[in-house]
Amino acid sequence: MEEIIRITGLNKYFELHNQNKRIRGCQDINLTLHSGGFVGITGRSGSGKSTILKCIYRTYLPKKGIIWYQSQIYGEIDLAQATERQVIHLRKQEIGYVSQFLHVMPRTTAREIVEQAVLDVGYDIGYARTEAVNILRHFELDEGLWDTYPNTFSGGEKLRLNIASAMVKKPRLLLLDEPTASLDHESKKNVKVLLEKLKNEGTSMIGIFHDLEFMEGVCDREFAMETGDFVI
Repeated sequence: MEEIIRITGLNKYFELHNQNKRIRGCQDINLTLHSGGFVGITGRSGSGKSTILKCIYRTYLPKKGIIWYQSQIYGEIDLAQATERQVIHLRKQEIGYVSQFLHVMPRTTAREIVEQAVLDVGYDIGYARTEAVNILRHFELDEGLWDTYPNTFSGGEKLRLNIASAMVKKPRLLLLDEPTASLDHESKKNVKVLLEKLKNEGTSMIGIFHDLEFMEGVCDREFAMETGDFVI
């Protein structure tokens, strides 16, 4: 089975120059993800789980290590060394990211956010509109909110919109940072249904969860973290 991600010796730390301190994010991380696979990472808050995802997505620039990604656009590419232009292109075309927080452009409605995600992949507006309606309904976002601005949404509504806009692209690689953190039981079930569907269609995923019960039957492998390291 094809490797889609291979991480070797990943290290990330943060310098607090005014305090002359160095804070460990993660260190000596080695991880392989195969096409269509799902790796789950667990651990306490502050253990370094999100740091790994942010290094892959290049929100953080790693201090050391290699993140080989088998892309459709560039072939095999080291995400730790990729240019900003390459990273932006990959985010639009191949790599999705779901965080607990929604960051959106001002004066953009919920429907437009999801439609734009589909347009970024290269589909036409007709297809984008259809897919937006389907996924907003799947996540049971009140239709009265579709054409309003998300800054007025509750935390759970924002999270559902965030998940919808990432999943509607059917990305090659999907990174999930606590995607069910503030969702009710029914919404969690909707997320799991779509994750299973995407996995069956070939999307590869790395996810962070506190809810271990949610991960059962979805993840192929689980890694536990403590103070920046995987616990064997």
